[in-house]
Amino acid sequence: MASAFCTKVAEAILADRRGADYYRDPEILSGYLKGQFKTTTEAARQAAEGILQDRQGADYYQDPEILSGFLEGRLGPGQ
Repeated sequence: MASAFCTKVAEAILADRRGADYYRDPEILSGYLKGQFKTTTEAARQAAEGILQDRQGADYYQDPEILSGFLEGRLGPGQ
């Protein structure tokens, strides 16, 4: 089970997806991830690409538990 922080970030990403969908832009999503996880630009970019590629395929990350697990696996447990 992913950390509460990763779950909170995943829920924010999914809320944006149901609304304005700004995070469909890889630069915006990676900037958000970089700021939330205090990670490198490269790590945030790779995570954002993984999330956006999933949207074009199986779309598993529409489930907040799966997305939060992905985030924790790629970027750590966060704050």
